Amino acid sequence: MQIDFNKFNDLIQKIKQLMYDEEMLELKVKFLEAQVVEEVTTNPKYFQNGKQPSMAYIESTWKFKGIDTEIYDERVKLAGIKSQLTEAKLQYDTLVRKFEMWRTESANQRKFANTLEDT
Repeated sequence: MQIDFNKFNDLIQKIKQLMYDEEMLELKVKFLEAQVVEEVTTNPKYFQNGKQPSMAYIESTWKFKGIDTEIYDERVKLAGIKSQLTEAKLQYDTLVRKFEMWRTESANQRKFANTLEDT
């Protein structure tokens, strides 16, 4: 079994970048949510019967999708990043398990070789 240690570093760098991208998109979504809530609670254009819309209504509509789907688009990007991050973490875990198997096999081979030398 061959272990490519460069893959470990490559995956670590990929995971690091994806985690950064995930965090930045989450911040962007929260920022956009705040902008939307401010807009729909202060602009009479969005009022219903002269009153601000309720937070329950805002949360289930504009805060989720945005006024023009701008938040929804970012949520879709965020889902893609999370999916890639999960995949990279699974690949890393698989490499770790392969390394552990390689290490065990190597130790067993050394033990067997030492046993043969002792006889």
